[in-house]
Amino acid sequence: MNAVNLDGRVAPDSLTIAYLAIGAYEFLQTMREEDRNFGIDTGELEFIDEVTRAALELDTYADATEHDGFCFCYEIAQPFGYEYARAIYEQTGMKPAELIRDVYARAINACK
Repeated sequence: MNAVNLDGRVAPDSLTIAYLAIGAYEFLQTMREEDRNFGIDTGELEFIDEVTRAALELDTYADATEHDGFCFCYEIAQPFGYEYARAIYEQTGMKPAELIRDVYARAINACK
């Protein structure tokens, strides 16, 4: 259930958080499969927590964006979690808003 008030969303949807974590975990699994060093200053839990902190921003964007024709959790939140985890790992400095637009565009194009 979405947590909203009259001013808009105040908390992320729990499924958004869950699917961001799934995407981040998949990124970590890819790193392990490739025998790549995790190489960041935090542990796995802190890393996934950092990714999931973008959930409110992602949900707020979703609330303002038409997304008919695809499943938000599978086609937006999970891939965003993976891509944002990679951006954090690679220290690209990419902000969640930039990546959110990119992930949305790919999902919309895939549905056409």
